[in-house]
Amino acid sequence: MLKRIEDEDISINLHHQGIDDLSNSINRGASRLVLAVIIGSLIMGSSMIITTGVQPLLWGFPAIGILGYLISFIFGIWVVFDIIRGGGHK
Repeated sequence: MLKRIEDEDISINLHHQGIDDLSNSINRGASRLVLAVIIGSLIMGSSMIITTGVQPLLWGFPAIGILGYLISFIFGIWVVFDIIRGGGHK
């Protein structure tokens, strides 16, 4: 055995099991995190637009700001249902 090690004629093969589940969990969490950042950005941008009073107005508020709030609401509901449906993992 020592002779084979000295001659560099020995190798070790490792096979990881269960890494696919870990990879899927990391990808799922990263996707949710990215969507959360997008939702936060939409809410902040919509809030800034609402304070400007830019035309056209809808119910007395800028329509673009209201549209941003609606889009962020839809994305937020999507994330909540995804978490509930998936139970946080697959």
